[in-house]
Amino acid sequence: MVSIIPKKTGNWPDGDKGFEFASKTTGLIKTVERTSAAYKAGIREGQTVLKIKSGWSDDIFNPLTYLIRDVEGTEREISYLPRGPLSDVPYAQYVNDNQSADGWAKVGPGTNCRD
Repeated sequence: MVSIIPKKTGNWPDGDKGFEFASKTTGLIKTVERTSAAYKAGIREGQTVLKIKSGWSDDIFNPLTYLIRDVEGTEREISYLPRGPLSDVPYAQYVNDNQSADGWAKVGPGTNCRD
């Protein structure tokens, strides 16, 4: 008999756009988290978001793409995966397992997974 059981594999990263607006009506970026994917992609304080081309900040699997105007007036697209730090929500990988309970992942300290 083959059973499908979940194996604990870790925690989901939070969706995180990585910056805060000074004003949502103007699109002006007030602060950017220096450890964020947005910062690594090139988003900086003082830039203006002109348009969201694709994605949303809670989707950690698909790129978030903005049309940005730099402080100098240059317009360009910036795209990144909006992933923040690991959250408290564990995720599971479902696998075929012929030995049922023997197939559960071995979880221990340092595996980023809850009991």
